[in-house]
Amino acid sequence: MDAAALVAPRVSAGVGYRRWNYDVGAVDVVMPHITIETPRTSWTIRGFVSRNPSKRTDAAAYLRMTRALTRRTTVSLLGGAGRESYLVGGAIQSLKTLSGIAGIRYNASSRTTIRFDVSGVRSRPILSRNGVALGVERGL
Repeated sequence: MDAAALVAPRVSAGVGYRRWNYDVGAVDVVMPHITIETPRTSWTIRGFVSRNPSKRTDAAAYLRMTRALTRRTTVSLLGGAGRESYLVGGAIQSLKTLSGIAGIRYNASSRTTIRFDVSGVRSRPILSRNGVALGVERGL
């Protein structure tokens, strides 16, 4: 569930809520967010506050910038950090996480988008990962 409202011209704010049900118990996540737009750039800040079955409260945040280069091409950068809960080996663990993602999107036609993303996530003590994604998305 997510609710957002326009609070000023080109500025919206809201809050989201998710509940992930694991075998060991539920994790509730509240996600406040704000988006500020200019004619070619969008900035989004999103926070994550979670409560897991071990009664630990974790917090994380990310900042995402998306910029239109041309009418058909956009680039985006995302950086995030904090503590997050994950199900690891049958138990929920709280991990210190640092994330970075860079991507480019090209709208090839009115229904087809080509995307390329490079990502890196450093989590302690486990689950660090890096990746490259190339995708073609086709709308209905």
